[in-house]
Amino acid sequence: MSRFNDLITDMGVNRRGDVIEAFNLIVRGNGVACDIYRNRPNVPYIPIICGGGKEVANKMLIQPNACVPDMDNSKARRIKLLRTRFFLLNRIRWNTHNVLALRTTEPAISNVYFMVRTSLTEEQKKALVLWLNSFWGILTVFAFMEITEEAFTRLNTAQWRVLPVLNVRELDEGTVKCLAKAFDKYANANFGRLAEQFERGTRTDMDVDVIKCLSTSPISADKEGTLRSELKELYAQFSAALRQLSRHSSQ
Repeated sequence: MSRFNDLITDMGVNRRGDVIEAFNLIVRGNGVACDIYRNRPNVPYIPIICGGGKEVANKMLIQPNACVPDMDNSKARRIKLLRTRFFLLNRIRWNTHNVLALRTTEPAISNVYFMVRTSLTEEQKKALVLWLNSFWGILTVFAFMEITEEAFTRLNTAQWRVLPVLNVRELDEGTVKCLAKAFDKYANANFGRLAEQFERGTRTDMDVDVIKCLSTSPISADKEGTLRSELKELYAQFSAALRQLSRHSSQ
């Protein structure tokens, strides 16, 4: 394990208003009018993950859902330096979101997600995104998060930077390849909203594959059966914790 900060080179931005101001985005209600930017403009443009929630990101690998005209002011230049394929949630709504960490099919920016730059290999990045979305990555986030309102929790950039994560840089090549292959296997899987994943066990195969990759010895069929039973029990306990959070947040 290592601090997340030890695996990245840059991360931002903490204020989504900076993206709105930098690219002169049109706002409607409480958010960007993303539908205006669905089509690629006939000028230099920047792909963007516009907005959030399950309608935008319901799996680990997504395509940017909009494009914004390129800008050359100081804020835009800073944000363009963060252009990436690796994104993290800021505000987490456990009964709405499907994943905590994302990869995109092409480098992009976002007005909602944190943009993360690293010097990791592509396989190491896949391994890290997979681990952050695994049961153990989610438990770590749950332990460090800040409860805000209703069913919302959050981690700002400073909290993400100190988060203990799997040190993919120190893993042997075979383990990294195994995790990267598992990412590819589940990259387009929609397990449902996070709370439902644990209630219904839709994510079990992915978590079992993560354990297999990280195990120092092969897991027999009997051991795998025991492992699945134990995961089912852990999921039930975590589901109860999420329900308790929802009740606490609504009071």
